[in-house]
Amino acid sequence: EVLKIKEFTVVNDCFQNEHNEKIGHYRQTLINNTANDATPYVLTANHCSTSNDFAQWVFWFNWQSATCTNPGTSPARDHVTTSGSVLKARNGGSDFCLVQMNQTPPCTFNPYYSGWSRSTTPATSACGIHHPSADIKKISLSTQSAISASYSGVDSWQILWGVQCTEPGSSGSPIYDQDHRIIGQLYGGPSACGLAQSSMNDYYGKVATSWAGGGTSATRLSDWLDPLGTTPQFIDGYNPCLSNPPVANFSANPTSTCSGVVQFTDMSSYSPTSWLWDFGDGQTSTTQNPQYTYTSNGTYTISLTVTNGIGSDQITNTNYITINMPIAPTVMGGSNCGTGTVNLSATGTGTIHWFDAASGGTDLGTGNSFTTPSISSTTTYYAEDQITTIGNSQFVGSTDNNANGGFLNTGTEYWLIFDVISDMRLVSVDVNASGAGNRVITLRNSVGTDLQTITANLTAGISTVTLNWDIPTGSNYTLVGATNCNLWRNNANITYPYSIAGLVSITASNVANRYYYYYNWEVQQVTNCISPRVPVGAVINQIVTPSISISANNTTICQGDTVTFIANPINGGIIPQYQWQLNGNNVGPNSSSVTTNAFNNNDVIVCILTSSATCATPSTATSNSITMTVYPLAVSSFTFTVNQLDYTFTSTSTNETSYLWDFGDGTTSTAQNPTHTFPGPGSYNVTLTVYNSCGYNTTSQNITTTDIYYNKSNISLIVFPNPAKDNLTLEVILPFSEKLNIEILDFTGRLIYKQNCYNTLSNSKINIDLSDYEKGIYILNVKTNRNNKTIKFIHE
Repeated sequence: EVLKIKEFTVVNDCFQNEHNEKIGHYRQTLINNTANDATPYVLTANHCSTSNDFAQWVFWFNWQSATCTNPGTSPARDHVTTSGSVLKARNGGSDFCLVQMNQTPPCTFNPYYSGWSRSTTPATSACGIHHPSADIKKISLSTQSAISASYSGVDSWQILWGVQCTEPGSSGSPIYDQDHRIIGQLYGGPSACGLAQSSMNDYYGKVATSWAGGGTSATRLSDWLDPLGTTPQFIDGYNPCLSNPPVANFSANPTSTCSGVVQFTDMSSYSPTSWLWDFGDGQTSTTQNPQYTYTSNGTYTISLTVTNGIGSDQITNTNYITINMPIAPTVMGGSNCGTGTVNLSATGTGTIHWFDAASGGTDLGTGNSFTTPSISSTTTYYAEDQITTIGNSQFVGSTDNNANGGFLNTGTEYWLIFDVISDMRLVSVDVNASGAGNRVITLRNSVGTDLQTITANLTAGISTVTLNWDIPTGSNYTLVGATNCNLWRNNANITYPYSIAGLVSITASNVANRYYYYYNWEVQQVTNCISPRVPVGAVINQIVTPSISISANNTTICQGDTVTFIANPINGGIIPQYQWQLNGNNVGPNSSSVTTNAFNNNDVIVCILTSSATCATPSTATSNSITMTVYPLAVSSFTFTVNQLDYTFTSTSTNETSYLWDFGDGTTSTAQNPTHTFPGPGSYNVTLTVYNSCGYNTTSQNITTTDIYYNKSNISLIVFPNPAKDNLTLEVILPFSEKLNIEILDFTGRLIYKQNCYNTLSNSKINIDLSDYEKGIYILNVKTNRNNKTIKFIHE
């Protein structure tokens, strides 16, 4: 037997326009090629082709139920009049087999050639279409990402099922990705109804691997699926029997909301293959039936553009959606020093919900305050205000809790499967217990995760169990009875679905033609008016240790010199404070620099920093110390005593290291306390200049001399040549013979030559050798006991 299904539609907007074929007890699908020419290629599993009887294969189409319930008898099906096919390629590395039908299926069968993808990126969700154990078409959904895996040597995509799965006999059936394209065909796996969740998975040989296969046209797909040689990563499906362009149409629920969440549903005709939604706020979507969340209040115009192989169409509904969300909450962030928790707060008119993302994300908790988990870096959280209203009680589900069945006490779990179309509260359910005792009721999501559980202590007979479980919009929830629960269940007169329009639909149980345990559900619609989310910062400030160093433009100075000190803080914060100290006493302004000249030798300068950094520990720091070396200024002063024309001068200066006397008669001295004989009576301005490393200081006194012997002791002094080269001659004429002192000073006052002549004749010539002295200007002093003579000369 060979079967093919026509296009299908499944709840939760799975895939439309996908088709499935089956050969013998195996399943196949028509697959498109880059020429879009309706070549009837059929993809199945390699291990389904081992008999090599391709010419005997017979193809059936459209063997499917009109509803989600298995019919009591086999429905009608279509099949081609010319049987058989031709093998094109197969390979065990990815367990694929490609054949070409001997007859192209007619348009009366509504054939559809599925698109495919050879991407190596895992699909984010998947949909399988199959015929388990030669049964009519079944559909299985996976909301989890595919996993690349090797299974018994076959390069595969591992698909993780929720409450739906495949069963033995589904081999060769296709698996579709989130974009409606085949990514593999079923090779094998442990999946079967009623098994533990850990066994609910299958392995599909990858189209991505089959593309190159074994490297020849007989072992790869590329030669057959890409006759144009364009090497695409994917192509979309093809309906060769379309004769009309699509006509766009859609609906939305709700059209006025305070939550911001709107479900859009495509209602277009003539089988569009692509969709482009414009939500009126600058955002778009290419999903067929998108759920969209608005983030701002307003009225929005919606447009939908649909396309098929014939053409496209657009519809625009003006001012179609009205969003009136509560105003955003008022928030306050928080901070912590180093790794740890942070306290955040928000206020609004309803219940504050905290999230880890600007949209979507995880609901972390409720309340006006929120304490983050321990974090090591600054993290943004988000707060929204939810105003919840609870609708009136409504009832759904079978009420046949005491007939058409019996009590079931078994070691296997059984459950009801239901969809929540709008957020609701499951208030209570009725159960019929065969005896008193505890019963466990569990709510699970589509992947089998426990969401709620309760242990109810029941009396024998019919009881109402209060649950009060808030359940958000979603599909394939399960309400599970524990093993050995000994509760009433139905095995006849079951009519699925049990629904309240727009709220909830109980669609099936995990065993066909059964209704398990839970009757007369009391439900209430929950309407959440949701404000825009507001970011709230949880700031992690790193713990810092402040420090400070100071420097000076000079630490060795003369008294009165100005010095500038500069502070160099580390981790001082935005507005650090500075306290300068001189010898432990506070001085100076609150500034990073200070300039002063008020120093004494060995004064000590420090600066104390008070950091404004949030997490400075400790908050203050003391700088290095700078000890000042201050040299005093020299101060000139002198006294003198007199004996006729002989004067003895005594320096009373302080802090000096050298001296220069100017006696006002053309002679000088560098002695500390010189004796000087003036040439004769008169008035002389005597000046003493004293020096040290900080400079010099000068003081003067005016002296008047008188001497009756002056005329007897005149000195006549002739110096030649002047300028002199290597020799200088002095001709001295005295009134009488006496002691003569000769000195030569350089221009700085330094004594470089001295000669004493005793009993010098009244008329004498004295030669001085200048060859060892530097060239320059010199001062020649010639002294007797009663007089002296000073002449400048040049040595060249």
